[in-house]
Amino acid sequence: MSAFVHPAGLASSDALAPLLSEYALAGYARYMLLLEVLAADDKPVRMSYDAWAAELSSDDESVREFLAFCAEQALLVVDDDGECLSVYSP
Repeated sequence: MSAFVHPAGLASSDALAPLLSEYALAGYARYMLLLEVLAADDKPVRMSYDAWAAELSSDDESVREFLAFCAEQALLVVDDDGECLSVYSP
């Protein structure tokens, strides 16, 4: 089993303040789930829009918006090739 370490108080950190302001607790949960998915692989995780939506229990447009927001906040690196999204943690 893979694992990742995150600091105590991450939810109250300055880095996540915009995410919590925009998406509240649901955004934090989605971000943590993404980190779990990313921790299970040692390279960027590439999936179709539909696969990301299923992974995050959402629709593909909401996932694209959320991942774009995370990329703008430098929380994640997201590459969109028009068919799939490759995501990794900086």
